[in-house]
Amino acid sequence: MSGNHYQVFQSHSNRDEPFVRTPSAKSGPIAIRVFASSPGDVDAEREVLQEVVAAIQRTEGARHGFSIELFLWETHVVPKIGPAPQAVVDEQTPEYDIYLGIMSARYGGGGTIQEFQDALAKWRKNGSPWITFYFRDNLPAPREPAKVKDYLKVCEFREQLESSGIVGTYDCVRGAERGFYEQVREHLSKIIHELLPGRGEVEQRYDPGKYLRALREDTAYIDIKGIGAGRSRADRFSIDELYITLTSLAGGDDGHDFKHEKSQEKTEGRRDSEESQPAPQQ
Repeated sequence: MSGNHYQVFQSHSNRDEPFVRTPSAKSGPIAIRVFASSPGDVDAEREVLQEVVAAIQRTEGARHGFSIELFLWETHVVPKIGPAPQAVVDEQTPEYDIYLGIMSARYGGGGTIQEFQDALAKWRKNGSPWITFYFRDNLPAPREPAKVKDYLKVCEFREQLESSGIVGTYDCVRGAERGFYEQVREHLSKIIHELLPGRGEVEQRYDPGKYLRALREDTAYIDIKGIGAGRSRADRFSIDELYITLTSLAGGDDGHDFKHEKSQEKTEGRRDSEESQPAPQQ
């Protein structure tokens, strides 16, 4: 399965909200961490990912009260001799809210697969992190037998994920509708807003239908006191009963109802004529 999709698995846990670090108001905004996982042939994509995170932080972080951090082993892991490289990365990888995997032509030594499996195990247990994976399309066919074998592993892994959820695909690093930068920029922003706590309350607070219903309830009636003798309570009347809409039958550009004015003049003239006539003698 291919296309401009980004979500791999949906939570079936009993948690009401996904896991995000939510410090108190005194300690700062909500912190959301993204963990990038990939073999070593997608350096350009990993560099672009740093631009994506910086852009989201700059344009949306302050406005919506969150900070976003990208964890990359090449910038965050402290060198250590002795354990295997993947073990060093694993022991220094912090908790994260979004797992973002990337694969192009290389399958690698299995480190990316291990990181994905660890993220999947956490999701099955806690409903977090949000797991998303991107595969590159339109690659030139490898010729060396070792590269062909490695790419076949990528295809098998992709098929496995497509049978379990939805993956993301891209054609180039950036500069096109199906570019990695363009898609991840949009998708990460949507994921972050899904993870932010209280998003349902915000949506409800800005429900225009609820506001219009309340406005109509407050303005649809008028309470008038003093209609009944000896009563102090107010009588409620509908606006529709008290307000008469005036319509123009044959008016000019200024909206005047000339027929209505003529009729009114005739009525007033008749009344004046009747008042000026002398009263009959008894």
